[in-house]
Amino acid sequence: MGLIIHIILEVAALFALYWTIRTKKLVPAIVSIAMIVGIILVLYPEIQNKFYGLYVYIGACLLAMIYGFTKFSGNRISAYVILFMSTGMFLHWLWVTQHLQGNLLIFPGITLIAGAIGLISQAKLRNELGFLIILAADAIAIFVEHLLK
Repeated sequence: MGLIIHIILEVAALFALYWTIRTKKLVPAIVSIAMIVGIILVLYPEIQNKFYGLYVYIGACLLAMIYGFTKFSGNRISAYVILFMSTGMFLHWLWVTQHLQGNLLIFPGITLIAGAIGLISQAKLRNELGFLIILAADAIAIFVEHLLK
């Protein structure tokens, strides 16, 4: 991975850690910490096998999807934003790990569009901002990696 992608993901992980400490909500903190652990295991593969981090990250995306389903009783727009962003990255990494060809930019695009809709609609996502920033940074890193090829 390139240095730019490392910096994007590291800054997103640091922001998520700061935001998790600041908000102190349990479920978003669990999702954020799991994503941060996945990012650390992927960016520094000498610690463990690179795929362990990817599996942890995919599991965190799955947790975020479940959390999004539980948010339907409250604000539906924020639930949809969480669902579409986490589902987009979950499907992308599932697609990549299964070595399927094509459509590699559709799912990160869905993630970024859902994030933009969340910003435009002013959805109440204050507690979830940590892991949503990680998802958006991951989508941006995928686009940057594709442009650098």
